[in-house]
Amino acid sequence: RIGEIFDPNQFVCDVSGAGNNWAQGSGNQIAHKFWDLALKEHSNYNKDGNYDEPMSAFFRNLDCSYEPPANLSVNSHIKNLKARSVVIDTEEGVLSQLSKSRIGEIFDPNQFVCDVSGAGNNWAQGYYEYGPKLRSKLEESLRVQLEHCDSPQSFLITHSLGGGTGSGFGTYALSEVLSDL
Repeated sequence: RIGEIFDPNQFVCDVSGAGNNWAQGSGNQIAHKFWDLALKEHSNYNKDGNYDEPMSAFFRNLDCSYEPPANLSVNSHIKNLKARSVVIDTEEGVLSQLSKSRIGEIFDPNQFVCDVSGAGNNWAQGYYEYGPKLRSKLEESLRVQLEHCDSPQSFLITHSLGGGTGSGFGTYALSEVLSDL
């Protein structure tokens, strides 16, 4: 079974799509704002820089001087935060922009599930082509993230409702992958 080690944590799965030029990767743009706001709100509340229970619901605190990085316990000082997230897009440019953004360091490239060309605003391509093509990669990314959670309670999914990735691959992920968890 997935996640044999349990602490009360949530998990966020961002599914986006290239969509229209004005809204390229809109699901991941929403997720970017979510993570940015989570960091800002927590920094306003937690002036001491300690990794506390509320923060542990959305972030892991890592000591990167070890290989693999060691998880630090709740109430330790914040060292290196990583979002409890899997970020998905069938067009790698959106994820490249995200990783280069101001908050890009909270994402581990291993959390990215992507392809090169995108689903081209086509639901069927997102569902029938990219769904099966990226399924094992998505399952592995989910497994790795869930193993770091003590007691996963929910998934927060941000995705576009149009386009090929957000709607097509998003539907595939919900109906074929997440329903099996």
